[in-house]
Amino acid sequence: MPDAVPQNAYLLEQLRPALDVLDADANWQLTPSGHQARKCDIFKVTSAERTLALKVYKSGVASENAAQIQYDALKRCNHAAANQPILRAPKALAFLPEDRAILMDWQHAPTLRTALWKRFSAPQQRRALLTAAGSWLRAFHGLSDIASQPLDGSKLCAKLDTQMSHNPSAVVTLNNNTAFRAALQCFQELASNTISHTPHALLHGDFTPTNLLVDDAGIIGMDMWGARFAPVYEDIARMLAYLGVVSPFAMAAAPLNPQSKLTHAFTQGYGEDLLDHTSASFQTILLYQQLRRWLVYAGRKANRPKSPLARWQLAKNQRLIGQTLTWLEDCKT
Repeated sequence: MPDAVPQNAYLLEQLRPALDVLDADANWQLTPSGHQARKCDIFKVTSAERTLALKVYKSGVASENAAQIQYDALKRCNHAAANQPILRAPKALAFLPEDRAILMDWQHAPTLRTALWKRFSAPQQRRALLTAAGSWLRAFHGLSDIASQPLDGSKLCAKLDTQMSHNPSAVVTLNNNTAFRAALQCFQELASNTISHTPHALLHGDFTPTNLLVDDAGIIGMDMWGARFAPVYEDIARMLAYLGVVSPFAMAAAPLNPQSKLTHAFTQGYGEDLLDHTSASFQTILLYQQLRRWLVYAGRKANRPKSPLARWQLAKNQRLIGQTLTWLEDCKT
């Protein structure tokens, strides 16, 4: 982008051909959306008749090919939606490779996390949302050829090491935590074993309660990557590890138990033919995702030591990991 040209004016000019296709007579305006995202800036592109979203990926924060990967994933979802209506995603309208920017439909819908809290007193509706989320993910995984392959635990260990290197202050604190060291040792032992027959597919890559939106027609997927062929349990366990702490299901004593209402509802949507909560591969990956969350929550507590929410999230995640370890011990006996 030329230094002398304001970013908004420059981006709007770059988008002009695509916007003219949508409505050549409209007076399009580009403004900051007010939404905060770690890896991208989000703008609103508006006319009197329509609102669009422009995501501009930040250099040095997101990978250099992040915009291309997510644009390709959006296009695959858009193409597949004709035959799989459940696989809803924003429509990709334009891509600016040099500016690492994607233009898409603006979604006027709350996140799954917000929708679940709004249905705090309606448990059947909450479970229905999780079933729909499971169905959406199964359709997304189905865009690639789902195949059974051995679980490569070394890759999980490497990814967790990377996460630890990004949270040095949390690691210093957790190294003095006996429960964390025990959980980490258990995970490393599990990951060193050869586990066969784990379903693999191209992953969403960031399947969380804030990357799914909910409207009257159901689930809308956001921020898909779809570029790494890996165990489908990584997406599933990531979502469940979040929900076990940050959703109304966290009020249950053991929300991640293989027979809990949370896991049962999600499995109904995803399918028992692939999702086995009692398998060694799923429990290994669940523990991996829970350890990742432990690092995040420990970092938040270190940054906000007086925050009741940060303390509660850290304590809840630790209790859930303890339950996972107990379940694994029971399996050995």
